[in-house]
Formats: sequence, structure tokens, C-alpha cells
Amino acid sequence: MRDPPDDLGPPGSQLPPPYTFARTPKPQRSRRPSGPYAGPVDEVSCTAAEAMLTNPVRHPLSVTVAEIRDFFRDHHVHAALIVSPAGYLEAVVERDDIAYCQALDTAAATLGRLAGRTVPAGASLAEVHHAMTATGRRRAAVTSADGRLLGLLCMKASQTGFCSEQDVRARALDNAHPAVLGSSGR
Repeated sequence: MRDPPDDLGPPGSQLPPPYTFARTPKPQRSRRPSGPYAGPVDEVSCTAAEAMLTNPVRHPLSVTVAEIRDFFRDHHVHAALIVSPAGYLEAVVERDDIAYCQALDTAAATLGRLAGRTVPAGASLAEVHHAMTATGRRRAAVTSADGRLLGLLCMKASQTGFCSEQDVRARALDNAHPAVLGSSGR
């Protein structure tokens, strides 16, 4: 189900469409340190691999539309990553891909795609940020040269940077029921 190699954009390009574009001027960097990638993206040295979440939820090839719809009940979830047993990313499924599918037992992977939804690990984070902002995309799967899933880039709703592992953990704690986190017992 992986897209054919001719989806890789113009000759000499390492980034698949729509991630091929001219460089943009360097933005001012945030002065307030609040964790990795919390502020404007550093165009000089960061790569997609440095900013990605390293343990995104992976779904098997057998996952159905019904199961992915259930996964999308969390409004923070924008993409479902369908991965082969060997670790190859087979499809990225977004909400719109399954919105009109009536056959809930259909394999969700057949409705997703890779083109425009993946970036190589070594891609410039600034270029990826620019492309994601321009296309309105907030998630991009990060893959190795041979197509294995390495991680997921999650752009913040503010579009000022990418979610870090710490951000995800903090949100999970904020959303957890007080009984799960413990209480004073009063």
C-alpha cells in the first residue's frame, strides 16, 4: 500500500509534495524557555527527527474504520498511523478519509495515503513547519529512508512550534480523572 517512489517530488528533492518549497526568512526565536520546540522553530539546526514524538499510537493493518472512528473521538487526534508488522508505515488516515465510509468493518488503511503526509527524518524542521502551516496540516509522520515509521510531528494549535513528549504527558495528566492521579482523601 506504500505510495510508489514517483511521488517524491521534483528531481533532486528529498521531500515529498507538498513539502518542497523555497526557504523562508529566519523568524525571531522565542526568548521564553518552556521546553523543546515550544516557541518558534529553529530553522538552522533542527530536523524532523529531533522534534518528533517517538512513540505515537500505531495501528495494525487490520484496523477497521469503526476502530479508527473511535480513536478520533479525542479531538487532539488528527491522524491514525497504520503500520505493518515489520514497522513500515502503510497509510496515514485522517478524519476526512473515513468521514463518508459506511462500511465500518472496512480496513481503514485502504482509505488513507502517504503522499503529502510523511516527511523524512532529516528534513529541515523549519521547512516542514512552513509547509504544514501553508497546507493547514497539523500532523506529519516521520519515516526512515526505507519507509519505516520513526515518529510523528504534531504542530501546536498556535502553530508556533511542535508538541514535545513533555507536552503530551502534561496534557494526559490534565485530562486524567482526579481519582487516577490520587486525591487528598478529604
